[in-house]
Amino acid sequence: MDSSLIYGVSYFSGGLPLLLGIFSIKSTSPWAGPYLKEEYKDLDNLETLTRQMEKDVAMYGFLNLIFFPLIFLYQILYSFFTLSELIKRRPDALGMRRYSNYGRYRVRHFNELTHELNARLNRSHVYANAYLNQFYSTLTEVFAKNIAFVAGAIAGVLAILSAWDEDVLQIEHVLTVISVCGVIMVICHGLISDENLVWQPEVLLAHVTSELHYVPVEWKGQAHTEQVRREFEQFFQLKWMFLLQELSSPILTPFILLFWVRPNCRELVRFFYDNT
Repeated sequence: MDSSLIYGVSYFSGGLPLLLGIFSIKSTSPWAGPYLKEEYKDLDNLETLTRQMEKDVAMYGFLNLIFFPLIFLYQILYSFFTLSELIKRRPDALGMRRYSNYGRYRVRHFNELTHELNARLNRSHVYANAYLNQFYSTLTEVFAKNIAFVAGAIAGVLAILSAWDEDVLQIEHVLTVISVCGVIMVICHGLISDENLVWQPEVLLAHVTSELHYVPVEWKGQAHTEQVRREFEQFFQLKWMFLLQELSSPILTPFILLFWVRPNCRELVRFFYDNT
């Protein structure tokens, strides 16, 4: 059971590892230090352990529901201030990519230190970005170019008029229009492919996987396909997708715990018994 895949869609927000960490130190945790508890090695105890784990998961799910308004408010404020600072430094930040929590979880080696994982991911970042840039929609690019042209023309005319006569800036919403046009241009430029782009998905994905040390069989020789692109995009997501996941986590996490993790507690307990 992959706890980060729900109906084939990767969802692994920052709050889920925290909850799992809290759960791991509960009395029903399967671990006693680095070792599996003795009761998990006894087949007769599995039913009791399953019921206890279901109770704990249900408790966390209901607690998340009860405190949902406070958690959601905190998440909104935190995301807003983080996003404001990020956009101030990099206006095109939302169009950039990062490795998702799900991707980090899948490619991390057993007992690998965080800084070592980050080093591997950072070395692959350029190639991962270049690989996904190989795929673009011609129709989207045409629309993006035209919209960017119109937005640039409006912003340019207003900027020239403002330089000619600073009273233009006193007109209502002029600064807002210039700012919005600038944002639109940044977004549109992110949708336009590099004119010097060379089609070599196999080479780029090979560079990526050499650092990730993760190569599913179905990826081999299929780097040019949409299926592989979609699968890899779950590992290397746009930053706005990451922020959307974090914002939605207070809403979705209680339901994941109650309606997805809890019904699978028996499988979790059985996994510990069978594999440790």
